Amino acid sequence: MKKKIVYIFISIILTVGVGNIFASKTSIIAQYGNKNDYIKTILLYGYSPNDNFNERYNNAAVINRSIANSNLILEFDDLRAKYASFSARIIHCDYNWEKSNLAEMEYLEGFNEFFINNYDVSQNTKTPYYHYSFKLPKTKISGNFILQVFENQTGGTPSFERKFRVFDQMIGIDGEIIPAQDPQYWKTHQQLNMKLDLGNYNISFPQKELKIVIRQNQREDKLTTIKNNDLVNSGRNSFSLKYFDSDNLFKAGNEFRFVDLSSSFKKGQNIQEIKLGTPDEISVVTQNKRSNKGYLNAYDNDGGYLITNLENGEIDLNSDYLDVLFTLNTPYEESGNKPMIAGKLVDWENTELDFNPNTQLYEKTLTLKQGVYDFGFTLKNVVTKKVDEDIYEGNFSDTNNTYEVFIYHKPPGKRSELLVAYQMLRNRQ
Repeated sequence: MKKKIVYIFISIILTVGVGNIFASKTSIIAQYGNKNDYIKTILLYGYSPNDNFNERYNNAAVINRSIANSNLILEFDDLRAKYASFSARIIHCDYNWEKSNLAEMEYLEGFNEFFINNYDVSQNTKTPYYHYSFKLPKTKISGNFILQVFENQTGGTPSFERKFRVFDQMIGIDGEIIPAQDPQYWKTHQQLNMKLDLGNYNISFPQKELKIVIRQNQREDKLTTIKNNDLVNSGRNSFSLKYFDSDNLFKAGNEFRFVDLSSSFKKGQNIQEIKLGTPDEISVVTQNKRSNKGYLNAYDNDGGYLITNLENGEIDLNSDYLDVLFTLNTPYEESGNKPMIAGKLVDWENTELDFNPNTQLYEKTLTLKQGVYDFGFTLKNVVTKKVDEDIYEGNFSDTNNTYEVFIYHKPPGKRSELLVAYQMLRNRQ
């Protein structure tokens, strides 16, 4: 029997910020759902022995189910500095992140309550804390899942929640990121070219049955779905799909700003002032609008951060917490619109800055663990609640971004979609 190979060529013009297909589909959780101010630095990431341990913080919460030594790891700090009993539960979701109808025994081995017993106490820090870690159990199937963490036994309102994905690589993906080919957008947008190889994967109508989702920079608010029902047969066992409608675009954004908080005794990059105390207080260099300036190529962590310190050595337990003051130099918004700080440092939940009439600056103080942090600024319309990411940062097609491709399929007889392919693409210069 000949091997069945179907190639799907997809040319998609991408820009960040449009097409959030899940905005109204996450009814069982908030986007990140941290309910308690004393729980800090919540990280959920995929990790295997081949990964760089010190850079694990920016790994996506995505795992290949078939790789035995690859695991999903949860870490977080409790700033109450006393032992608390935490437990976890895993919820299986469908493609739209609604709780599925599957019984727990269909996607997990054993009882769905896991105790988080691995913890350590911070050492030589002005802000004491307990550091917890937990290796998630493997799931029986691929798909979308939510990790819920409770204080004491599972039940009631969780302390916080995180999304994660598990995949089986049944379909091959080959892709590249280039500037948009449409002259109208080539300076501000990026285009993703993909080839999908179905190999021996059994599927009757890939144009109709596959669901293809693109995510940029690991952001749940930067998701778009590909309308592959318009897939056109372009030859033997191949299909093509090209979008030219601007309604389907993503903006390329800009490189993130960053600040080096790895020391309280030495000014890192973009540090204006250090005041020693309990905790230490750090003032970041006042930031200005960048959208009216040219593109500057600079390495960033796509809005993420790395926990590290220069004084105490062991990063998880010796890194201290700091009060970090961010300031933005922009005219007062008479309309009441709110400048906001954005990035993984605020769990991608844009956080409002307050106007200080004495300094004539917008300000926000965040409690952050020592490390190197990316950040950016947005503007929220107080009436429509829409967030404008262009006004302070701009869009440049040369921006280094990370794209993830997720392919879902619901085989005949199955009660929920499976995640049958995953690929991460970067356009580092």
